[in-house]
Amino acid sequence: YDATLFIDRAIQRVGQVLLECTILVVLVIFLFLGSWRAAFVPAAVIPVCLVGAFLVLSVFGFSINLITLLALVLSIGLVVDDSIIVLENVQRRVDTLGEPPLVAAERGARQVFFAIVATSAVLVAVFAPLLFVGGYVGRLFNELAVTIAGVVLISAFCSLSLSPMMCSKLVKPVKSSTRLTRFVDGALGALRRSYRASLEMVLNAKRS
Repeated sequence: YDATLFIDRAIQRVGQVLLECTILVVLVIFLFLGSWRAAFVPAAVIPVCLVGAFLVLSVFGFSINLITLLALVLSIGLVVDDSIIVLENVQRRVDTLGEPPLVAAERGARQVFFAIVATSAVLVAVFAPLLFVGGYVGRLFNELAVTIAGVVLISAFCSLSLSPMMCSKLVKPVKSSTRLTRFVDGALGALRRSYRASLEMVLNAKRS
């Protein structure tokens, strides 16, 4: 019996899932933003946070194992949230207020600064209690909590530094909608109308 074969296959599978999650996140961002230039801003945060996570593991003396790799997979969806908030706010200021990208990036990041710090603090507070779990199981949860919390903090820092800088260079005013953006907007509009109609029907229904 050779356990290393199973461990090697499991780590390879986690690495594959890590790549798949990254690609799916980038595609979803592009689908809703409708621009590869805009999608590149939050997408660039992913490798920075993942590389920074290995520094966190090194500081705490953790190894690269299935638990820490699982934490990286789970945190991919979290690392782009703050960057997307900054990007959307900068794009809004450029389109609606007519501000230059550099000014919009500085003011937009400052406007959502507290929201990003607050949400990151909440996420860290969610995983912080896992550090106090004792025993062998606690050892596993400690690695999970430290990895995710470290990635979230790095993501917050990148969204307030790297993302505004990239927005100032890549964000452009949206002058015309593409076929993709019209399709996505139409689909979301139909979904919104159906949800509103079903919600009104439920709320207006009289109790028997």
